[in-house]
Amino acid sequence: MSNIIAVSKSELDQHPHLKAQLQAVVEQMSTLEEEYTFLPLPAYEQSFIQMLETNHISYHMPQA
Repeated sequence: MSNIIAVSKSELDQHPHLKAQLQAVVEQMSTLEEEYTFLPLPAYEQSFIQMLETNHISYHMPQA
């Protein structure tokens, strides 16, 4: 099971530079996913969250 980080598209659309960065992170996540399967909070996920917080973008992580 992995955590889901939900960000509204309209909010991301207001940050085009960040949207591009996040897209790169998502692509990296998909290639690294198997490597990190057993870590509870992978480093990439933490940096993803940090990137959102740094840019004051609200997000929520629904419980599985």
